[in-house]
Amino acid sequence: MTIPPSDRNPRFPKIGVRSSTWRLVLIAVLGLGLSTAAFWIIRGSEDDAAELEFAEQATRQVASLQKNLDATLDTIRSLHALFEASVHVDREEFRTFTLSVTKDRVGIQALEWIPRVTSAEREAFEDVAREVGFVDFEIRDRLEQGQMARATDRDEYFPVFYVEPLEGNEAAVGFDLASDSARLATLNKAIDTGLHAATSRITLVQERGDQYGVLVVDPLFADGQEPPEQQDRGLVMGFLLGVVRVGDIVEQSISEEGLSGIFVFDQSTSSDDSLLYPKSAPYRGRTEIRLKGCIDNDIAVADRTWLVASCPVGSIWLPSRGVSRAVFISGLIITIAVMLNRASAHRGQARVAASNARYRYLVDDAYDMVQQVDNEGRLIFVNKA
Repeated sequence: MTIPPSDRNPRFPKIGVRSSTWRLVLIAVLGLGLSTAAFWIIRGSEDDAAELEFAEQATRQVASLQKNLDATLDTIRSLHALFEASVHVDREEFRTFTLSVTKDRVGIQALEWIPRVTSAEREAFEDVAREVGFVDFEIRDRLEQGQMARATDRDEYFPVFYVEPLEGNEAAVGFDLASDSARLATLNKAIDTGLHAATSRITLVQERGDQYGVLVVDPLFADGQEPPEQQDRGLVMGFLLGVVRVGDIVEQSISEEGLSGIFVFDQSTSSDDSLLYPKSAPYRGRTEIRLKGCIDNDIAVADRTWLVASCPVGSIWLPSRGVSRAVFISGLIITIAVMLNRASAHRGQARVAASNARYRYLVDDAYDMVQQVDNEGRLIFVNKA
């Protein structure tokens, strides 16, 4: 007797094929759905962690920059002690003092003494300057083309007289700050308030690199008096001045905190072009930055407010995707393992069902009687024959 194959004989149908297929599909859908949901939940946590880390770095960066700027302003203000303690400060005293206070100070291009010189005092002042070593000294203006020329006649001058270090800053000696409208406005503000004041960004007379500078001036009045109430400029002895290189101070702060993507703007300027750092940036103002995730902070610089935009630039600030990817891949592996297990169980069940079907075929359709009795002789099975 030939046993017909179960997949070809209608008496031996496939066992639960359709229901098993739907179970596998359901497992696949649930596994993929749960894996995807877990991936996006963990990915959101990774994004939040990266943003928090960047915000903390940016906060430390701004604090470092503010600290360095404050130290720079303190250095400039310290010159007051020198002039208040002496009837006359000569070049050697000025040089010795400034070397001691600028030894480890990054960002100060020079410290200067800017005396007030009236028109009547100009010739005598220039003679004294030549006698103390500036052989070709004269009060000078800078022309639009960048060249220096003898200053035109006016009521008063504020020329650079002492400058330390002198090496590298020789071009500034004799330059009249009153010849530049932006510098003169800062001088007048310092006179009116009696407080230190800073210019907007400028190209320094002694600039050799590719960065902007600012001048911070501190007014010195006769006998330490307060600002003249009636604009008596005769009480103004001059200004103690610090030449600050913006790029150097910002980059020092960046190196201390290991953060890049820093843009600095002068919020106090009336100009649309407020960029201070970096000079090569393609942005004229903060509103032109289209980078995502930037954090803005304000810092005080003398009488001005600078805005520091810290932006996540470069792959170092991309959120880590290791955990979310591992969870997603693990979910897929588990889903596949469950599907394979279920498929294997179904095949086992199908084999058992097929075996039982064959057994029934052999016994029920046999021409001879087949019976089964228990140990006590009782009949418990008999086939159709």
